[in-house]
Amino acid sequence: MAHSARAEGASARTAIVGVVALVLVLWTIAALFTLVYWSGLELWVLGAITLAGFVWILKVYLRPSSSHDS
Repeated sequence: MAHSARAEGASARTAIVGVVALVLVLWTIAALFTLVYWSGLELWVLGAITLAGFVWILKVYLRPSSSHDS
């Protein structure tokens, strides 16, 4: 019976450590998202993606076509 109580205590400890670790991971992820949001970094990232797409579209549509070469 003492062995069973020790096993239950160990599994309870494991469950508590797991819950605490999960809360800390979620807290860290939320803090990172908040930092990115409040720093305005997402605007810079979206702006860079938009600019890259615009430049790519210009290159595709402004490159000489092969029908004009012949």
